Amino acid sequence: KVEGSDSYVIKMSMGLSFLYAPFFGIAHVYASNSDQYSADGYSIPYEILIVVSSIFWIIIGFVYLRLILLKHFTEVVSSFVMMLILIGTNLYYYGTTEPAMPHGYSFSLISIFLYYSIQWLSSQKIGYVIVIGILGGLIVLIRPINALIFLFPLLYGVSTWSGFKLRMCLIKNKWHHMLTLMLAAF
Repeated sequence: KVEGSDSYVIKMSMGLSFLYAPFFGIAHVYASNSDQYSADGYSIPYEILIVVSSIFWIIIGFVYLRLILLKHFTEVVSSFVMMLILIGTNLYYYGTTEPAMPHGYSFSLISIFLYYSIQWLSSQKIGYVIVIGILGGLIVLIRPINALIFLFPLLYGVSTWSGFKLRMCLIKNKWHHMLTLMLAAF
């Protein structure tokens, strides 16, 4: 509530609504064609589909995390790491018990962002830049502090000062990619 008035302000950004939308739409069509549920956004079909949404996005996140891990580790190690992430963090809880929270969605988008950042660093294709930009913009819309994710392509695989200078040269030489990334993120 805005201080000194009767007005209310939504203090969250709209990022999650983009990821909820397909599932909300399915629930709305179902509820609209049902005599049992009201099509108000709060009945059981909406609740169920928000959980399905969260689980769906977490699974997508694990698919991309697996692709990243397999670049560096064996299938066994990658599977073990993914299991540890699922049971050793709050991801399972947020995916099933608090599915409307941004954690599972952020996990998924960040996994995809990391994958395509690594792809761009190895081949500099403009298509990867567009995907990175769109994902980065969505990640920031979900949680603005996650804008720090844009440091990943800058620092991934850099372990020396000369490596950092080379990365800066790549960024400078691909200025049109950076401009495309910014436009896609916007």
